[in-house]
Amino acid sequence: MFMNKNAPTLSGQQTGAFNTLTTGSIVDTGPLIAASLSGLAITDSTTGTSNQNPSTTAASAKALSNVNAIASAALPKSGGVVTGGLTILGNLITSNVSVLGTYETVNAYETHSSNLVCSNLGTGPALSVSQVENGVLGPQPVATFTAGSNPAVWITNNGSVALGKTWASNALDVSGVVSATSFVGSGALLTGISSGGGGGMFKNLVINGDMQINQNGIVNLSYKNYGNFTVSFFGIAASTGSSQSLSTYVVDRFCVFRDSYASGCKCTQGWYNNSGEGHDISYAATNLPFSDSGMLYYAIIKRSASDTSTTNINMRYAFELTDTYQIYNTQVTLSFYYKTGANFSGSAINYGLIMGAGEGLQRGAVSVTNTLGTTASPSTSWVRASFTTTLPSITTSNLYLGLSFYYTPTGTAGSDDTLYITGVQLEKGSTSTSFEFCPYGTKYELCQRYYRTYDSTTLIQGLNLSSSIMYFPLSLSPPMRVPPTTLMFGTNPTVAGYGTSTFTVSSLPIIVSTTTSALVKPVCSGSITSNAGPLTLVAADYIAISAEM
Repeated sequence: MFMNKNAPTLSGQQTGAFNTLTTGSIVDTGPLIAASLSGLAITDSTTGTSNQNPSTTAASAKALSNVNAIASAALPKSGGVVTGGLTILGNLITSNVSVLGTYETVNAYETHSSNLVCSNLGTGPALSVSQVENGVLGPQPVATFTAGSNPAVWITNNGSVALGKTWASNALDVSGVVSATSFVGSGALLTGISSGGGGGMFKNLVINGDMQINQNGIVNLSYKNYGNFTVSFFGIAASTGSSQSLSTYVVDRFCVFRDSYASGCKCTQGWYNNSGEGHDISYAATNLPFSDSGMLYYAIIKRSASDTSTTNINMRYAFELTDTYQIYNTQVTLSFYYKTGANFSGSAINYGLIMGAGEGLQRGAVSVTNTLGTTASPSTSWVRASFTTTLPSITTSNLYLGLSFYYTPTGTAGSDDTLYITGVQLEKGSTSTSFEFCPYGTKYELCQRYYRTYDSTTLIQGLNLSSSIMYFPLSLSPPMRVPPTTLMFGTNPTVAGYGTSTFTVSSLPIIVSTTTSALVKPVCSGSITSNAGPLTLVAADYIAISAEM
């Protein structure tokens, strides 16, 4: 109802003819611009009589038909402006209504047989709805939208939104499935989320994709500390021997090697400072992996300066079967950040998914039976690349899944024939979402499932039973992937006991092991005291135990 009860007069124009005036109703075939019908003279074209009785005009029970003219000095024949108001005690039916004021107040039940359009050329909202009267918040929803008898959208009186239901218990309450191209935020407060791949926590199937954990690579550096430092690259020796002993992990879980295990390749972990290395967040903030996803670390793979070999330089990652069987025969997306050095000689970065019949894809120990991949163009600035594909059904020939990144160098290597990679993520779905960070402690323990180190600050306690028999039990927590069989070390560790000299260890064979413990029997260059007693094994730089694939 459009109402202004205080309007005393009417001026304006009825541009169409009134066809029917019945009790409590005005039926109009043209636009109406008016303000009050009180006291109007209505002329009946049939009887020629007129009536100026307001009660007859507004609410008479007498039906007047075929009214062709309105006789009143207050209603001009052409053009006009309503200076008062229009009070209608019945129904107003018109083809068009123009509201010329600042706002329109509707306190009625409105039914529209066609669509209702709110168009706005001003500075305010096209539609403003308030659930407040006289400063008091009403108990009913601010707005409701239904599809037939089914609720579509409800906006409650506290500002919450319900989709597909009639009330919202939270800021957004949805009955049904929510789809989005991306979700922003850490997800730390999410509850009731499955820990499997494809959504929620651990949507990223890759462990250590931000290259932060470096137990494995650290043993190959001549030195390393967590301030500003000069990167000391380690090389990969040329040989035709065992692929496992000749492949090198640039960081935990990511292995680097050249085809045929050729020489001339170097790799290490890097992070940001003002000269491009070290740990300086202010510098990192200007680089894409940090500004986009907060990553500080990256893998560096390069060809040695002046090297002329053009065999592929590979970085690979391998998944356990238990982590990937559920994504076969489904769509997945691989994404990562990369940049190339000033002297990068490859025409492209090749990347994608590889499959094989056994473990060891990351170090070239088994043949690749299937490859799903694409290429990315070289760039001296950080770029994020992604690739979506559908994995085939699982078979015995493609039982194991891995990731492959490689380039084919050309000519003679310059000083910066380098590939930098970080932020590696594999997830279910057709879209690359923001990189998922795993808490450091969780990520570290996940890496220890495959490899762990003991440095020079670690004292391993043991016991000697005689001059030639001594044992060192190792507790492996968290459990390793499989029972380890070999201990590795750099500079020879030493064994010392109460009242004895220090002896150099020449080998550390594992006598027996499970996924949670191992018993080591060192071989020393000398005899330990024949007296039983405690012994201490000290690493000169590191001792490592591996259960890698």
